[in-house]
Amino acid sequence: MAARGPWSILIVDDEPMIASALADLVAAEPSFTTRIVEDVETAIAIGCESRPDAVLLDVRMPDGGGVRVARALRDCAPDVKVVALSAETGAAIRREMIDAGALIFLDKSSDMPDLMVVLRRILEDES
Repeated sequence: MAARGPWSILIVDDEPMIASALADLVAAEPSFTTRIVEDVETAIAIGCESRPDAVLLDVRMPDGGGVRVARALRDCAPDVKVVALSAETGAAIRREMIDAGALIFLDKSSDMPDLMVVLRRILEDES
C-alpha cells in the first residue's frame, strides 16, 4: 500500500527529555508532523479538538495518566490510533490500556526500535 501523509502525531509524555526524544525520532520521517503535550488535561483537550492521526501515549502520568487520555480519545475521537508506551509492562497495565482504547502497547525499554515500524503499520491500516 502506498504511504499517505502527512500524518499528525501527538506525543504525550510528562518527561520532557523522553517526549523530545520521541519527537526527534518521529520527525525524522518526512510524512509525520509532531506536537508534544506533557499533561493529561492538555492531551485530552488537544486530542479531542485536533484529532491527530495517532497518539504516542505514556501510560504513567499524574491525573489519571494514559488510561484517562485513551478513554477520553476513544469517546471524542474514536479514529485516533493510540500507541501506549511504558516502562511498566505487567499484564494488568497492558490490559487496562488496551481496554481503554490503545491499539498496541510498547515497552519503552525494549520495543522502541520498533516504534516507527508499528506507527507506519497502524497508520496504513496494516496492523
